[in-house]
Amino acid sequence: MTRYASAFLTSVALAVGLFLTTALEGFEGFLNTNHFTFSRAVAVPGAELAPGTYIFERLAVTEPSIVVVRSQDRSKVYFMGRTERVERPRHLRLDAPSLALGEARPGVAAPITTWYPTGSSRGHRFVYR
Repeated sequence: MTRYASAFLTSVALAVGLFLTTALEGFEGFLNTNHFTFSRAVAVPGAELAPGTYIFERLAVTEPSIVVVRSQDRSKVYFMGRTERVERPRHLRLDAPSLALGEARPGVAAPITTWYPTGSSRGHRFVYR
């Protein structure tokens, strides 16, 4: 094989690898977007979420530990920050998203402690200061 053919095949292989990596990262990001509807107020670090529907997303392309919580219409960001990656408990199904809530006094919004995205074996623990 000539040197030019070898260089061409290497370039094609790198381009295909880059395309597949980008496509898989986009798919991974899609898998880590969940909608939750709350019937009572809950909290994320720095914000209280009134009853309603919210979007939880992992920014897979930039940094897997960064989570964004948005309004249902995506017009408002309630939280964007680093989380601690944790293993999903074995008793939680992989095909459904899940949230863990912490304790709160009566009349105070319960803090969301951890979000487990659909299809992911790992979750995101919110850090409260």
